[in-house]
Amino acid sequence: MTSLSDNVRTLHATMELFSHAKRFNERWLADPEFRSILFRNPEQAIADYALPVDSEEVLGIIAGDKDRAGSIARGILAISAMKSSVMDQWYGPESTAADSRIAAWRARQQARMHLELGPFQTKASVRAAWNAELTRGCSGGCWFCNMSAPALSGLAPDDTQDLEAWRGIIRSLKMRLGPAIRTGFLDGATDPFDHPAYEEFCRIVLAEAGFFPTTSTALALRDPDRSRRFFAEAKAAGCWSVRLTVRDQAELAAIHATFTSEELAHVQLNTCTPRSSFVFSLTGRYRDRYLSDSEFAARERRKLAFAPWYTMSRDYRDDDTYPLDANTGVAGFSINLVDRMVSLVAPRPSSDQFPLGFETLDRLAFGDGDEFGNALDTLVERWMPERLRDGDTVMLWQGLRCEPTSGGVRLHGRFRQFTDMVDPDHAADLRMIASWLRHGATVADITQSGAVDAGWGVDVLHRFLDAGLLQEIRSA
Repeated sequence: MTSLSDNVRTLHATMELFSHAKRFNERWLADPEFRSILFRNPEQAIADYALPVDSEEVLGIIAGDKDRAGSIARGILAISAMKSSVMDQWYGPESTAADSRIAAWRARQQARMHLELGPFQTKASVRAAWNAELTRGCSGGCWFCNMSAPALSGLAPDDTQDLEAWRGIIRSLKMRLGPAIRTGFLDGATDPFDHPAYEEFCRIVLAEAGFFPTTSTALALRDPDRSRRFFAEAKAAGCWSVRLTVRDQAELAAIHATFTSEELAHVQLNTCTPRSSFVFSLTGRYRDRYLSDSEFAARERRKLAFAPWYTMSRDYRDDDTYPLDANTGVAGFSINLVDRMVSLVAPRPSSDQFPLGFETLDRLAFGDGDEFGNALDTLVERWMPERLRDGDTVMLWQGLRCEPTSGGVRLHGRFRQFTDMVDPDHAADLRMIASWLRHGATVADITQSGAVDAGWGVDVLHRFLDAGLLQEIRSA
């Protein structure tokens, strides 16, 4: 298998080789007015938008002729394929947490996500093991913010002592997460470029954990020279993803005017303009607007007709539920360095209870790196048991539907997803346990009832736990 670092270098090289195709695609996805001009007068569109592309290849794009579209089509497809390859490797099995309890808990979250969020959202999720916010709030004010970030009101201190404490925090994370530490990032309800020392925090992560954090910012235009330096440093350090969030058409035009296609070659643009083809997650501010503005909601739903993962999958047929409705950035530890708090969070479908699309299970304060490590250990001990205990209350999470089968029971989630629990020799007993779990019971209630063999019952409950079917269990 090609090494991860080699794959990142190949991704960067592919983006640089096809930087002209990348810039064309950024404009195509974000700007319906550009597409309209392009279909009427391709030469004028290329000139007006100063696109470094060949007019004959653009005609191929318009005609839907991949061969005629040449390097534009090849570039868009090659970049997409390499990005998917790097993501699969960066966040896949090679990034399993070193602590078996954390690894098992995260595996349960992924299993639950598949049933609760559906196949596409689960596969596309980052599901990082941790993130850290360097500020309290954000100055970006993005209209769609999936975290409903408040206004900027504080910065993490960055003197020598505080940076040393940050070094201790990264060491504590690395000790417990091992390879999974590379899934982390340094933002949340924040923008990294709000912090003047963001780069120094990244350098410490690189020195202590061996990777440069992925970065997403909406503030690249605030200081273009800083942004250029950061792009170069991140690439040199092997950072696989730097993303610029584009909030409206004027900002896209300004970014393209400020940075050349070569300068942005290995930088991804998230074109989150109101009229782009981007399908947003139904959380935070976007959810607020979607629920309060029916015309806006109808327009956003029409975008799904152009999403192949939605239209070509039988999983989403006969279900008009909005298919992206969770914040899947983190399944693990969320840190705020201003408030000195660490939370344990898990993705959930957005609702009035979880409007940001995740659940905060617990939250603890810390001071230095040692105290942070102690807080992590407490969260693990409370929420990530290796084995179920007699006094633990076990219950199916809300929304699962049970269906008896000849071999046991089928648990139905959303979007046609299901999990079968099968034991042909004890099918009736399996169904009995599923019935208990629908209403909730302690482990002892089930295994010491005399209705099922105690040892077999414990094993079955662990199967339900590992399959992500049970509500979160907190120790006393």
